[in-house]
Order: sequence, then C-alpha cells, then structure tokens
Amino acid sequence: GLEQVIGAEALMRFSMISGEDTEVISPMEFIPLLEETGLIIPAGRYILDEAAKLCCEIQQYIPDFRMNINVSYVQIMHGNVERDILDVIKRYALKPDSMYIVIDDFGTGYSNFHCIRDMNPSYVKMDKDFTAKAMDNERDYELYKNIIPMVHSINVRICAEGIEKKEWRQKMNEMQGDYLQGYNQP
Repeated sequence: GLEQVIGAEALMRFSMISGEDTEVISPMEFIPLLEETGLIIPAGRYILDEAAKLCCEIQQYIPDFRMNINVSYVQIMHGNVERDILDVIKRYALKPDSMYIVIDDFGTGYSNFHCIRDMNPSYVKMDKDFTAKAMDNERDYELYKNIIPMVHSINVRICAEGIEKKEWRQKMNEMQGDYLQGYNQP
C-alpha cells in the first residue's frame, strides 16, 4: 500500500563549537550524563516545548501529524512528565493524541519490564541494536518475536527501531510490530 508520513520523533542532539571546529557529541555519551545529574528534566522540558511547537506548525499541512517524545526512566521517576505534556498540549492548542510518550531503547539500561508496568506508556521502542541482532540470529529473533505479544497483552504498542532494509520490514510485518522506524538516506 501507499506509505505516508504520520509523525516524527523529537531527538536530542548536542554539539560543541570551539573556534572553527564543531564536535558532535554522541547521545550515548551525553544522555547518561544528563540522567545522572538530573539535567535530563529541564532539558526534556525544553525538547517537549520545541516538539509541540513544531507539531503545531506541521499540523497546518498534515492535520493528523503526531510527535513522539522519548522519555527516560529518570524523567518519569523524578520529573513530572505527564503534567509537562498536558502543559504543552494546552499551550499550542494540540489535540491530546498529537503527542506520544515513548520509553526509549527498550531491552537495554533502565528501560525494562518494570518500567512498562509502572509507567503505562502508549508504546515502547525496541532498541535498534536488539532489532538488528534479531534480524540475523535465530535465538534473538525468537526472543524478540515473543516479546511483542507479551507487550501487546497489556495494551502497549511496539515501535521497532532501525528498520532500514526491505526484508527487515517484511519480517517485522510478520511479527506484527505496530510501528517501524528507520533512517532513509534523502
């Protein structure tokens, strides 16, 4: 069928400019640092506001456009993510289902099963390295395949990250993942 863009994801990126040089710092480095220091909370609010503003602009062209916001366990435990989201939805007069909260990199780090139970997210994103392993290793594939109905059973949907090959998309459709995310070279 026809594929169409239904939304985008707000990503945090960080670069340092010194003299002529711009050094891009990997999220793998700066996100844990933000989490450990608690700075993820104000930084997260800033990203949320920017994402809502952009979503509002894009909805003039694509009325059902949605924006995904990744949240970390730290923001949920120590911030007030739900209130922050309601605030931006009001501020930009968005429909409530325009903003989606996503627990990032499911299967790694903090974001494991107890998170899903405690937080009741709209959906979880399967970590892209986990996805890649599942695509060429029988055991990982079985594990991945079985996580999907388990997560579905508590009414949480699944977004698979890193689907960048046609045959992977086919496999994910067979496994009944709800959303696929990948990077297309423009």
